[in-house]
Amino acid sequence: MHEIFINPDGYNIDVHALKGLADAILKCEDDSFKLRIEITFTDDSYMRKLNSRYLGRDYPTDCLCFNLMDETRDRQIADVYISYDRAIEQAKERGEALDYELAILTAHGVLHALGYEDDKSIEMKQEEYVKRLFTHTQ
Repeated sequence: MHEIFINPDGYNIDVHALKGLADAILKCEDDSFKLRIEITFTDDSYMRKLNSRYLGRDYPTDCLCFNLMDETRDRQIADVYISYDRAIEQAKERGEALDYELAILTAHGVLHALGYEDDKSIEMKQEEYVKRLFTHTQ
């Protein structure tokens, strides 16, 4: 059983849809282990701080994922951070709706929590899942 928490931190986000997307990805990809995932939406300033502190980069990124193992409960814990500011910019650049870009970044973070690296396979997977969500909800 997976636990999914979404912290919109005051941003206008469809928490229900993004939680459903995360749940669908987890069920389709690997339902054999326990995962507690917390997805927090934040701004570029905080993302820059996280990047600087943990990755030695002095710039914001759109999505970060930190994986830990909770030995006491035999489960994986993932903290995903998504920059709302980056989502706005990227949605404009791609000519997509903000909700679509937020879903792409949510899928990206969940796939990172499952061990995917930044490459074409993660991009294809996240697009596939998000297109299913948007086709299903229209």
